[in-house]
Amino acid sequence: GDTGGGIAPDLLPHVLEPFFTTKAEGKGTGLGLAICRRAMQEHDGSLEIESEPGQGTTVRLTLPSIDGP
Repeated sequence: GDTGGGIAPDLLPHVLEPFFTTKAEGKGTGLGLAICRRAMQEHDGSLEIESEPGQGTTVRLTLPSIDGP
């Protein structure tokens, strides 16, 4: 988590979509969070983002535990 500027409520539903970016053209692909989410899904986990404008953002990664060696 951080205490930065946060993510605007109208943008938050889109930040995990492939190719979504708020950066200027040529400055980002918008794939970072989409790739992270896919990696978590491939491992039966999840990626959740909570954000409050002016208060910061928290990214929560959850993976299942495994038993055994």
